[in-house]
Amino acid sequence: METRSINQEDVQGMFFCWSQASRKMMKVQNLADYVLQGWLLDNVVHRTVAAREWDAVVAAIRAEVSELKGQNGEERLEMDAVQPDELCSGHIRIWRVDCPKAVIHIPV
Repeated sequence: METRSINQEDVQGMFFCWSQASRKMMKVQNLADYVLQGWLLDNVVHRTVAAREWDAVVAAIRAEVSELKGQNGEERLEMDAVQPDELCSGHIRIWRVDCPKAVIHIPV
C-alpha cells in the first residue's frame, strides 16, 4: 500500500500562504526579482485553488519565472514546486542560482 499517494477526493483545495522572501533575497534583489514578487502577490498569494488546478498554477509561475529569465538574458532563477497531500503541506520555492540563500518561498 502506498502511503504518499495523493487522493484528489481528500485534498479539495489548496491555500497559497503569504510569500516569504529571505533576508538575503531582500539584500541582493534587483528589479526583476521585485517584479516577480509583485506578480506573485497579485496572482498567487492568499488564493485557494482546487487540487486539480495545481499544474496550471505551477505552469503559470514557471512561465513568469522563465519570462524574467528571458528579459535579463541570464539563467539565474530556479524553481521547485512540491504539491501538498493528505500527510504534509507543499511549497513553491524560487531561488537565485548565484546566491542559493536568496529565496522566495510560498507555503501551500
